[in-house]
Amino acid sequence: MSAEAPEYYLIDFDWDGYTQWTLGPEAADAMLATWVAQMPERVNKLLHFLGTEGVIRTRERFDADELENLECFIMQHGDLYQHPQDQDYYLTDFTFELCKDTAALIGSLCQDRVPDLQWSLNKDRTSQMMYQSIGMNSVIDGDHMPIPHAVVEFAQEGLRKRRKFLGAFRKQRWGFLTRMMLVISYEQETTS
Repeated sequence: MSAEAPEYYLIDFDWDGYTQWTLGPEAADAMLATWVAQMPERVNKLLHFLGTEGVIRTRERFDADELENLECFIMQHGDLYQHPQDQDYYLTDFTFELCKDTAALIGSLCQDRVPDLQWSLNKDRTSQMMYQSIGMNSVIDGDHMPIPHAVVEFAQEGLRKRRKFLGAFRKQRWGFLTRMMLVISYEQETTS
């Protein structure tokens, strides 16, 4: 990191990326409202950090074609820790925060492309419970895409494979973040 890089601070958010807890409608609405309210700060914090680190061209703007640079940054600077109880590997606080902020950035890019897109929670239609899966509905097929959860899983899987001996020699699957954004916000060209 460069000498003048800002400390990458954590923003408190009551969400666990590793489990899918169910919430009642009021608690789910409150959690979603918190996420939506935090989104601009998360995006600005991430862009400032990435701009200072030289990962993106400028701190003020971010182009979707720079998502691959962000993927590389997560894989190169993200890390896991081994939990003493189950001996499994989980994202460190820094990496988990980076993933949440990346999810907020992807959501904002999707809304830039399709302004009607809104953050939502997927709902279990068989009960009055809401799943704790924040995301957006794809304009292609209407399916709910759990953006923060998907970004966390992408990072965790990539970093776990890197820990394995052969993982360093396997070709990385770049383009996940770009593909996810396109699945959510792809607009078919209209032919006249």
